[in-house]
Amino acid sequence: MAYRDIRDYLGTLEAKGKLKRIQKGVDHTWELACLARWMFQAMPEGARFGMLFEQVNGFNIPVMTGILGTSRETYALALETESDQINDKWMQALLHPVPPRLVKA
Repeated sequence: MAYRDIRDYLGTLEAKGKLKRIQKGVDHTWELACLARWMFQAMPEGARFGMLFEQVNGFNIPVMTGILGTSRETYALALETESDQINDKWMQALLHPVPPRLVKA
């Protein structure tokens, strides 16, 4: 079953220990990118996680980074499959595309 929305997916990441919530205020001009870069460069793939910055200074919305491509495991969670089944999942999607649906607006 597909995720209802991004909150549903974030809940799955959090339950699997693949999401860290940062509640301390951060500066959007350099701290977000600095922390994401540190994670990708300093941590082995299996230890990486997505980050949800809940307090971005000067803004009233949270910012997420690394929630999809931090590792094969995280990507597999997004596709609702296992790491070794990612290619098969893509092949199935390519062979059986979802037909377009007309909407009024």
